[in-house]
Amino acid sequence: SEPQEEKSMPTTFRGITTSPSKRLQQRMEFSQMAPTENTRKWGGVKLPAFHFSLPRLDFGARMYSLMLVLFCFFDLYVMQTNSFFMANNFQINGNIYVKSEDIQTAAKTSNVASASVNPEEIRSRLLASFPDITEANIEVKLPNKIIITIMERSPLAAWQQDGQVVWVDMQGYAFPPREQDVNIPLISATGAPPVVQTEPNQPENAKPFLPAELASSIAFIIKNLPEGATMIYEPEYGLGWSDPRGFKVFLGNNAKNNPLKLQVYQAML
Repeated sequence: SEPQEEKSMPTTFRGITTSPSKRLQQRMEFSQMAPTENTRKWGGVKLPAFHFSLPRLDFGARMYSLMLVLFCFFDLYVMQTNSFFMANNFQINGNIYVKSEDIQTAAKTSNVASASVNPEEIRSRLLASFPDITEANIEVKLPNKIIITIMERSPLAAWQQDGQVVWVDMQGYAFPPREQDVNIPLISATGAPPVVQTEPNQPENAKPFLPAELASSIAFIIKNLPEGATMIYEPEYGLGWSDPRGFKVFLGNNAKNNPLKLQVYQAML
């Protein structure tokens, strides 16, 4: 520092007051850290220890929201691409005649992510593919399980016409035979049954093949069919059977007065 002339005011040096009698004075300041436990010695001199610390991150509401959104996108990506989440594990309940393999194929969920499966679409495919399925309930369970519960039509008789055989149920609906060794009565028809009036918007696979009264007559004849007789159908005379004694019996195309007709037949015998 520059030499200073003597002044009347006293000079302070680290808390010590000097006399203004000295002509030249110098001001010098020293800074020294107080020794602590975290100091180290070098050449006999204690040096302060250096400390390093990472910056502190403050996670606010926006940061947590961003992390949540990124996690959701990553989760959706994994569920759409990973084979573990593909809908390939089936549990099919309620089927008796329709094979589980056929139901699984008609569902068309191979290599489809479970999160993308639409149960209503599977239900529509099954009802359109199998006329003998009346109802289907589809349940999707993560990660890859699909539970299908169906209701089938119960075959009442087999209708044989023009070399083809279809099964018919109590409501008159027809569907393809599933097993050849099922013991159900056979009806040999020489022509088509009466046309059934249906609603215009009724699905093609849900249209009945026989009138409800004719289906009721089939059930009545099955219970009262003579031993050794075979059921027949002719468009002109309706439903009946071929008696083993060499004649035919017809009850018509409706179920009216069937018990009375049976009594007349037995009386004639």
